[in-house]
Amino acid sequence: MSEAPRPSARGICAKAKRNCAEANPPSRGASACAARALRVTARSPSAIPPRASARGILAKASEREHMDLKIVLTKVLGCLILSLIVSGLAFCNQFKAADKTIANTPETRKQGAVDSSYIIGPQDVLEIQVWKEPDFSRQALVRPDGKITLPLMGDIQASGMNSMDLKDLLTEKLKGFVDNPEVTVIVLESHSKNFYIIGRINRPGTYPLGSDMTVLQALSVAGGLGEWADKDSIRIIRRTGGKEEILPFDYDKVTSGKKLEQNILLEPNDTIIVP
Repeated sequence: MSEAPRPSARGICAKAKRNCAEANPPSRGASACAARALRVTARSPSAIPPRASARGILAKASEREHMDLKIVLTKVLGCLILSLIVSGLAFCNQFKAADKTIANTPETRKQGAVDSSYIIGPQDVLEIQVWKEPDFSRQALVRPDGKITLPLMGDIQASGMNSMDLKDLLTEKLKGFVDNPEVTVIVLESHSKNFYIIGRINRPGTYPLGSDMTVLQALSVAGGLGEWADKDSIRIIRRTGGKEEILPFDYDKVTSGKKLEQNILLEPNDTIIVP
């Protein structure tokens, strides 16, 4: 025998309404019958919400894993960037410290010093080193009166002397305090005697004026003429007695020996113009 078909939810609800109407008098009204019908309908299999499918569960799990992985990668990338920034700052600090150390070494200071033939003048900065005698080693500024002051020796005339002359003078004065003193004098900064060079020159700027420095020597100190320099139109501007004087300089004729008289000795504050 074939199995009888299961009644639908609608049929069950209708049957429940009829039974409720027969079992309850009209005075109770239709509310009790309707409530019973709702309870029957709620117990019906068709009223139970369907369960989530396996595909939906896997899709949600996969989406959650993607989100977690994205968060982890973001954190890792942030840590790497922060680490690179910290490492870069540390490297820059080490580089600056090393650069300062190199700049303060005696060898570097000597490279920036002027020639030993330079005549010391007021406002020049000197470095005086006495071997194994730190109390006598120091930097000294030449005062406007041309003197410097050193321990036990008092005021010493430095202006008008070159570094070798001042070295000999200090060595002689220190013999009363130190056995066999070894003195070194370096002109660290020149502020009393400079010349200026501008225009088509490889290294224009301000330079200390050495003893008996000529125009050719000044051009050499400044790195030589530029590629497009007008060699026969070089000019030296000199201020004398409140007036400016222009002195010509023809590079080709001077170097060929035709106008050696133009290779004059420079004076403090002379300006060389290379057009």
